[in-house]
Order: sequence, then structure tokens, then C-alpha cells
Amino acid sequence: MISNIDEEGDLWNSGYFAERVALIRYDMAQHYDGQEKAQEFIGQNLQYSTFREMAIESALKKKDYCFAAKLTLDGEEKDISFRGLVKKWRNYRYKVYQLSGMINEQRELAMDFILNGSFEYYGELKNTYDLSEWHSIYLSIISQLISREKTYYDVYTRILIEEGEKQKLLEYVEENPSPLENYFKHLIPEFKEEVFTLFLQLIKQVAARADNRKKY
Repeated sequence: MISNIDEEGDLWNSGYFAERVALIRYDMAQHYDGQEKAQEFIGQNLQYSTFREMAIESALKKKDYCFAAKLTLDGEEKDISFRGLVKKWRNYRYKVYQLSGMINEQRELAMDFILNGSFEYYGELKNTYDLSEWHSIYLSIISQLISREKTYYDVYTRILIEEGEKQKLLEYVEENPSPLENYFKHLIPEFKEEVFTLFLQLIKQVAARADNRKKY
């Protein structure tokens, strides 16, 4: 097991070193061979994330969205074992869809981000729909969040707050009273009495746990 770890570490270190060398060569190409040769060098070194990112940025600047999308998808496939890099390429792919007006693809990816814990895409997704369309989409998101094996409750509650769903938020807090202090301000004045009761229950629970610890 130790030898495998060492081997993986050696591979990472050798890859990192090779990328650093490639970056030095790229700087030299820019300085001595001109921008065209430097761009060719980028294309020849897409196996390195730094160069792939350069290529994506260049494609976006040229509005070559098809090539930019291909670079992101290839990156996701190549770096499937590296969560951070996959996230980077997926974020770039979302940007490609957004800039190119590929609204269906943008919506699909934004939905995937939301269901996997990224609330920041919720507002952007909402802005791609008319108000008459949005309600059914919102209900679908809520339903999917609840039914998933791993529910991102922070995303769920932030969506409820965003949509002014105080009744649903109260039901959540009643089942999960410990985060009450984070949500009570969103429940009053409509549910002032319910919030007061929940705080009393929470105080009693905390006091009981403290008393049990003392007895222990």
C-alpha cells in the first residue's frame, strides 16, 4: 500500500515538474517565436491543466464556442479522477453555454449544479425562464432535492427563503430544530408563536443534554 502511495506521489510530482518546464518553454516561445508559435505550443500541451485553461480562455475570447466546449468536455473526461479539475472544466462549460446562448444546455448544467449543492446557480437558472414557466421548474427542483439520496439541506432552505416559502421552511425547522437560530428571522412575523415554541423546546433540549453530561 505504501509503495502505491509513493508511486502516485512520484507520478504527481513528475507531472507537476513537467508542467513547470512546459510553462518555461511557453514563455520562451512567446518571447522569441511570437504569439502564433506560442499558441501552437499551447495546443500541443493540453494534457496540462494550465495550458488547457489558456486554450479555453483564448477560444472564448475569439468566440469559438464549439472549440471551447470541446476543450472543457475533453478536460472533464481526461481529469475524471481529479474532482477540482472536473469542477473547473464544468464551470467553464457553463460559461460557454451562457455566452453562446445555448440556453437548454445552460439550464441542464445549472440544474445539475444546484442538485449537487451549488445554490449560486439558482438565480441564474431562474432568470432563463419566464415567471409563468418558473413555478413548475421550482417545484421540480424542490422535489428532486428532497428525493435525492444525499439532500443538500443548505441549498433546499436557501431556495425556500428565496421563494418566500415560509410554511415549507417552518416544516423543515420543526423537523430539524437545531438550526432554528439561522432561520427564525425568515419565519416572523407570520409564525411568531411557532418560533417562540420551537425556541423553548430547543432550550429545554440543550439544558437536558447539559444536565445529562453533568450526571455522567
